[in-house]
Amino acid sequence: MKPLRTILLFFILTSISYSFSGKGSGTKDDPYQITNIKEMQEVGTENFNYYYYNLMNDIDASETRNWDSGRGFKPVYLYGVFDGQGCIIKNLYINRPDDSEVGLFGHLAGDYGIHGTKVRRLGIENCEIIGGHSTGALCGFAGLHTRIDECYTTGIVKGKYVVGGLFGEINGGINNSFSTCNVISENYAGGLFGVSTELEGGSSLYYCYFAGKLEGQSSGGLYTDGGGIGGHVHVNCSYYDSLAIGTQHPPLTGKSYGKTTTDMMKSFTFGWDFQTIWCIDEGRDYPKLRIFDRCAPTSINEPHADLQSNENAYPNPFSTHTTIKYFLKKPEFVTTTIFNSLGEILETLVNEEKTGGEHSVLFNSENYPSGIYFYFIQNSEDAVSMKLVVVH
Repeated sequence: MKPLRTILLFFILTSISYSFSGKGSGTKDDPYQITNIKEMQEVGTENFNYYYYNLMNDIDASETRNWDSGRGFKPVYLYGVFDGQGCIIKNLYINRPDDSEVGLFGHLAGDYGIHGTKVRRLGIENCEIIGGHSTGALCGFAGLHTRIDECYTTGIVKGKYVVGGLFGEINGGINNSFSTCNVISENYAGGLFGVSTELEGGSSLYYCYFAGKLEGQSSGGLYTDGGGIGGHVHVNCSYYDSLAIGTQHPPLTGKSYGKTTTDMMKSFTFGWDFQTIWCIDEGRDYPKLRIFDRCAPTSINEPHADLQSNENAYPNPFSTHTTIKYFLKKPEFVTTTIFNSLGEILETLVNEEKTGGEHSVLFNSENYPSGIYFYFIQNSEDAVSMKLVVVH
């Protein structure tokens, strides 16, 4: 009878219907499209189905402060792929101090098979997250084979035990991500995560940093060892601001990944890809991820530059077409290219010699699905780019 009961239980769980009020069917080719915080609250199911989600635009989640009698947003469960597409969730509020696995995602499901839950290109700004055990701004607990790429968090994260700026507890990989959250915990406060689970080799940190403040016993600049119970962490080119963390407790990261604030604002410190993934306002700010349009103006947008495009794409967002304007101080050979959010070239709008002065080009999006795109204008010396939002 036991095998029959197990099969029946699996059948019941996998047969539970999942209702999402937004667009899409949850497949790789037709992901669920999230446009507001209420649709974000609908993410997730524990019926073992692997779903795909795309965040279509920035979301102001201020209203969550008044949800659920002041408890705020309820952390969601994810088994699948969540693509933020360079969009940001702002002012998220969670106040659940008696709950475990607290964050935007309470639980990212692990997998011993070929699938693993993935979150990529998602920003969380000015959050206030309060939880119990395993609390992080992005996620409370991330299981086996989970993977995070190009994500960041800012704000405040507070929990009782095992707390981090990105994760509370993780058994997966974090790549090209950062947090500047203030992390507060009674015990085991880690800059990026509280502790790594000891399963199949532990976790990894590649090209990441932390530049917030830590408060709590047994704090760690990037992570803690959980008092000796944490799993191994593979660290590559990942650092924390040793002056900003403000903790009096020795960091338990195992190696000297701490850098001064001055060094954390210089590109040579990191050895990262500052051409396509990261950017930095040299000597004035920490690195930023290019996908989020948070890069400071550089010489290509200064008055003396030969090529200028002062955010001149109108309308934006748009449904069928937008007009991209740019200015050349002298005759130049110019290319104008459209990319999707994966960095794939979709079409070249301009590829020819242009006279000095103002120019414009029309981008027709009728044959492209709703989503995030980028235009890239380049001459012999300079280049400018901008995010485009297509909404059908």
